[in-house]
Amino acid sequence: MIDEPEIKARNKYVQEVFKEVTCHLAMEQEHLSQQKDNIIDWSSSPILERICNSMLNSYETETGNRHGPLIMHGAHGSGKTSLLSDIFNKCDKWFNSTVFRVIRFSGTTPRSSYNLELLRLICEQICMLFRPSEGYLPKDASFDPLYVNNWFQTLIRRFEDSLNNEMLVIFIDDIHRLNPLDSDIVAALSWLPISLPRNVHVLVTTSLPLESLKLTPVQRERFKNADCYIELPSPTEVPLEARVEDQLQGLENEFGFLAISKLAGFLTCTEFGLSETELLELLMPTSNSAATLSLQAGHFNFSTLCAAKRRMNLLIREKFMSGKILLCWRHELTSDIARKRYLPNQDTLRSTHSDIAYLFFSEFAQHGGSELDEHSAPALMENKQTPFQTTLQEDDVTYSQRHVEESWIHLLKGGDRSRLKQLTVCNFDFLLAAVQMVSVSYLRCVLEHVRCYLLDRDLELVYYTVRKSSDVLTRDPLQLAAQVICWLRQVADGSGDLVSPIISAAMAWCDGYTAPLLVPLNGWLQPPLPMQIKNVHCPSGVKLIEPTPSGQHIIVVPPLGDPQLWHVMSNTLSHTFKGHSGPVLCMSITKQSQYLLTGSEDISIIVWDLKSFKLKLRIYEHIAPVLSIIPALNNSVIVSGGEDSRIIITSLLTGDVVMKIDHHRGPVTAVTVNATGDVLVSGPATILVHLTARFAYGLWRTSIF
Repeated sequence: MIDEPEIKARNKYVQEVFKEVTCHLAMEQEHLSQQKDNIIDWSSSPILERICNSMLNSYETETGNRHGPLIMHGAHGSGKTSLLSDIFNKCDKWFNSTVFRVIRFSGTTPRSSYNLELLRLICEQICMLFRPSEGYLPKDASFDPLYVNNWFQTLIRRFEDSLNNEMLVIFIDDIHRLNPLDSDIVAALSWLPISLPRNVHVLVTTSLPLESLKLTPVQRERFKNADCYIELPSPTEVPLEARVEDQLQGLENEFGFLAISKLAGFLTCTEFGLSETELLELLMPTSNSAATLSLQAGHFNFSTLCAAKRRMNLLIREKFMSGKILLCWRHELTSDIARKRYLPNQDTLRSTHSDIAYLFFSEFAQHGGSELDEHSAPALMENKQTPFQTTLQEDDVTYSQRHVEESWIHLLKGGDRSRLKQLTVCNFDFLLAAVQMVSVSYLRCVLEHVRCYLLDRDLELVYYTVRKSSDVLTRDPLQLAAQVICWLRQVADGSGDLVSPIISAAMAWCDGYTAPLLVPLNGWLQPPLPMQIKNVHCPSGVKLIEPTPSGQHIIVVPPLGDPQLWHVMSNTLSHTFKGHSGPVLCMSITKQSQYLLTGSEDISIIVWDLKSFKLKLRIYEHIAPVLSIIPALNNSVIVSGGEDSRIIITSLLTGDVVMKIDHHRGPVTAVTVNATGDVLVSGPATILVHLTARFAYGLWRTSIF
């Protein structure tokens, strides 16, 4: 390309590495400065001496001898991070060689929260340390998970083959906080080497045991060895949990429970932190600017927030990220305690996430009513001389890096599925901002993160478009519009309401781009969706299956056992419906409602509420096992067939019998209702019954096959 996008991309990645390294080094220095407040002193401990001797022995062995990574496991408050910081600051003095150190605190920044992004940034940093004159990215670079994994292994081998007296030490704190995604190869932490050369060391900490980490069986067996695994002793002083509880209680006594609960709730819900300005916008009343700011009402002003921040010095930390100084909890345990204390239920948690999401998207809401009218669009397009004849929105709101890094997670956790798609993951401007400001691999991680909770065709189309475009977008992020047009134009007509706007926005962006740009005028590629989206593994087997109205869950009845509710995208068992004393033989779900109907060998019918998971109604009208069941007449009645040769129609609201049909001479194995709800079909001897709105049921026609 004329503007040499590959050079621009390389410069962007250099800046990205420097920003990420600076952020983590600042956090490491903060840990170092806080050592006087730490209960555990590692400076002369036998554990630090053991680690030092292990690293020295590995380095002094003959070339060709190898060792494994060092995994330090300890409970909250055991001093894992302090120990890692001590080793980071002292290890360069242990060796008579040049020591390159790479440190990451997992989950503290967007690029250290996913395996793919963490490994990508580490690889780029190693390239800059190892051979900066050769460039920072390979010429065939692709931010695909398999490529990045192989890239990391290649860099490790290059250090082994190096003739220079150089060492590489990689430090990763709280490795369990990395988000596992579908793109992770085999297992989330499969990239962690089981064998390292003498001049490369990897040290990680975790609060989870090896059995709970996402490792391969080979890794898990290797890391159990004493040379790879160190168990840190539990703190002998006052537990960290008790200290956090005492400090929170002191804050409540000084500022009031309501004020602290709001402040702590926002700090708990934030993913990477909130700035003081953002906190003030959340904690100050917006409906009346002249209102008195009272702590009793849960409102802070500049002075009281500053005072609270000083009192919370030991609980919170400041970190510089995305051009802002952000406030967040210092320890993961503090967040867990605050969540239990101030966010006791899902409704409160979702409401807090929604408040933060509105903070980021309030500007979008203000511009929502000023969009161009459909009838005015043709007049504005008459004078356009561009290939696509598209119209840009005049009131578009610019996406910032904070939108890309923080906002979408609150829409997801707040349960706002519509705005999540419309404003972020299915919005071209958001996709372009993510690719340009961060990388295509980060965008892929965001989409996969959302896919862990949401099954949606529009989202799947966007995800697989980005996935298939990874190689191109690695070299030139500005090709996103062209890739969107190529992959999605063919499926726009048969897709949801958001695919066409994505394509229109991509075309409009191409129209407004001033530099030379290669853009297709039509699409010819096959739809990016594969035939199979997700596998759900049910260990107990499947006898009956039904999707829920939202499509996010499935109800599975195993050959033996109670009905189970499975979340599709996360492949997790959400609930088991216990209430029947015999096997469940049939089930159905009400349309556009939230009720599950099950019929059992115990001759009962149970109506379950899928929102509360509670038993709403139990019906005993059959005198033999219930073989078939279905809702009818706008979910007002239940039609069931049994081994007693009866079809029984009961009220879904009260369970009262509306009508019984005894025309069958054998078990009623199947019942169904047509789309309009006026014809009932039953079998094996088929009977068509006309259903009226007043429950005046009449035998219409009987057909025996």
